[in-house]
Amino acid sequence: MTQGIISAKGRVIGAGAYDDFLQTDAAINPGNSGGPLVGLDGNVIGINTAISSASGGYDGVGFAIPSNMAKKIYEDLVHGGKVIRGWLGVGIQELTPELAKHFKVKEGVLISQVFKSSPAEKGGMKSGDVVINFDGKKVGKYRELQSLVANTQVGKTVNVRVSRNGAEKDLKIKIFDRNKAETQQASEKAQSGSLGMLVVDMNEEYARQYGTDSMTGVAVVNVESGSVADEAGVMKGDIIHEINTIRIKNSEVFNSVAGKLGRGSEVVMLIERGNAMIYLAFTVRQ
Repeated sequence: MTQGIISAKGRVIGAGAYDDFLQTDAAINPGNSGGPLVGLDGNVIGINTAISSASGGYDGVGFAIPSNMAKKIYEDLVHGGKVIRGWLGVGIQELTPELAKHFKVKEGVLISQVFKSSPAEKGGMKSGDVVINFDGKKVGKYRELQSLVANTQVGKTVNVRVSRNGAEKDLKIKIFDRNKAETQQASEKAQSGSLGMLVVDMNEEYARQYGTDSMTGVAVVNVESGSVADEAGVMKGDIIHEINTIRIKNSEVFNSVAGKLGRGSEVVMLIERGNAMIYLAFTVRQ
């Protein structure tokens, strides 16, 4: 057992789109991941996860997943078999001093894009709005808003206070299930043909979610179990850039190319996964 203090909350360490770690100087060594971080009252406040280290051992800074986040994920998995995250349907960015001056605010999160048919659009949110409060909680950083939305119960109607043209305005927005929203959007825009996957055009939100700077290609949002794509190793979150040397700029091009593939067609895809570009080769057998 080691001891220390919580030196920061809401730390972003590059582990994923929903980073929200507790930082502690309690020693966390290899093999400790998954163990509890316990408060003075004996309650578990976090799950030890990672360290910042040049040597591979403890160098003074460790990170733990907050217990409230872990509890939600656990309950989602037990009751539904998957993690459910709330979805607002916007592109967001941090406010620079210049942008804050232009939009006449001191702090908040700038809405750079509102996606069609999204909860945000239905609730009256507009590009150029600055979110300053979400469901009664003050918002200052885009990661804060991202985390608040993701952890909001699906179906809940929340009050979102925005600054628009220097005046504050309250909006009532019903939060959607991100997974269902993505699949519905994909179903409306993409026909998977014989491959068994659904894709959407890349945009700012998907680029941020998947940790890429690419704004071309298509993002895979669903892969049917047992399909050609599944057996070939295509995964949700992959970004498809080429099919048989044809550049896939958007879902329209994808649909055109995939629609021409039939039984016996040989396929070579160039996909982006994480920070790597890889090729997948397979034959359509269905």
